[in-house]
Amino acid sequence: MTIFSEDMSRLGGSQVRWAAVVMLLSPAAAGLANVAVKRWGSGLGPFALTAVPMAMTGAGLAALSAVAERGRPVVLGAVPVAAVVYLAVVGSALTFTLYFWLLEHIPATQLSMIAYGTPVIAVVIGVLAFGEPLTARIAAGAALVVVGVVLVLRRPRPA
Repeated sequence: MTIFSEDMSRLGGSQVRWAAVVMLLSPAAAGLANVAVKRWGSGLGPFALTAVPMAMTGAGLAALSAVAERGRPVVLGAVPVAAVVYLAVVGSALTFTLYFWLLEHIPATQLSMIAYGTPVIAVVIGVLAFGEPLTARIAAGAALVVVGVVLVLRRPRPA
């Protein structure tokens, strides 16, 4: 939460509290999903665990867009189509297939640490590639995330 606290404070209003609650509860939901898949998803291949939900979501979004976007022209440009294809294949299908494959081979607690690295990587990319400011609070938040992940993943010493 510390890593995003400056952005959250700029939003203002009562909705910030709800956004903070969602940000704090989302790791718990992801962790529960990992444990459920690890426990009851054995025998389902990683491709099935990825393809079926993605197909269901795609069908639902197609139906929703048919209703919500009715009468609007369809404009397909090369760059937007390429971006959607890239995100669908690399950012979703490949990524989640690899994620569920890893879930078969390593403990869910270890694999769940991936989610905590994403904001730190986003901050580093923002600073290096886009010149975003690196404040003390953002650096402290990133350091807390890294230390927390290291503490979770470290091997216990023999007694």
